[in-house]
Amino acid sequence: MSDAIKIKKQLELFNLKAEKLNSLSFAKIVQKTDTGLSISGKRGDDGLFTVTSERRGPDAESIDAFVLTLRMFLQNNDQCSIGNLQSCYSSILLPEDIREEFRDIRKTLNEYLDDTHEIRLEEKGKFLTRREMIDTMLYGDLAHANDNNYRASFLAWTAIPHSTDMLVNEFIVIASRVLIAINWLKDLNERALATLA
Repeated sequence: MSDAIKIKKQLELFNLKAEKLNSLSFAKIVQKTDTGLSISGKRGDDGLFTVTSERRGPDAESIDAFVLTLRMFLQNNDQCSIGNLQSCYSSILLPEDIREEFRDIRKTLNEYLDDTHEIRLEEKGKFLTRREMIDTMLYGDLAHANDNNYRASFLAWTAIPHSTDMLVNEFIVIASRVLIAINWLKDLNERALATLA
């Protein structure tokens, strides 16, 4: 099989999986609905506050379905992962401007994931990054629930009242931004495929 055919197959697989993500209810909800979290407190007669939280956005079933495909883009053991696209965009068969755009998109996504997230959750004396947050949600509960460090962190985080709603909301925000990057790459792949035709 020629290098051009290998690249085409990999880019086409990525785009097929991206289309699947976009067809799921999670993607439709985050693109069209006001998602977020409301937390309120009411002081009782005893002077103590009763706190309630309400999360708006994709439900658990939508999140679970989305995660099954999303993790294929994040785990480098899948051919359609963002990291594995590097092999396609390193090829001289693609124009330099397209290869440069890939590097820019990937750099932007990695910088976003490696920055601290909005909740500013701290573990072992440092604020966690969005990548650590999404990995803990994925591998500590949503995609796997094995007895591992991710699971221990997830259980510790969710032991705090109302934290589950906050964590799920933060996961939705991060996953939505990753979806945006996936769609940028999908569009770039279409242009790259046109040059290989």
